[in-house]
Amino acid sequence: MAEAGFAEAAYVPWYGIYVPAATPAPLLAKINAAINKALQNPDVQRQLSLANIPGKPMSLDELAALMKADQQKLTTVIKTSGMALQ
Repeated sequence: MAEAGFAEAAYVPWYGIYVPAATPAPLLAKINAAINKALQNPDVQRQLSLANIPGKPMSLDELAALMKADQQKLTTVIKTSGMALQ
């Protein structure tokens, strides 16, 4: 993408787990803690590594910031490229 003039299009994929928007905050915290605990398990890390999936525990705020940054970055790429937002 950089060679085509879209250096800002460099993108590192990531994975997240999503729940309905109305999920109560205490339940969100519990789910997040369980996921982060699982991501610290060496067996889980090994399996993720075999699939070339980085397993990085993060807080809900960190995930929200990552999602916002990606949205801004990709919106810029789309606008710069002339593609239509859909």
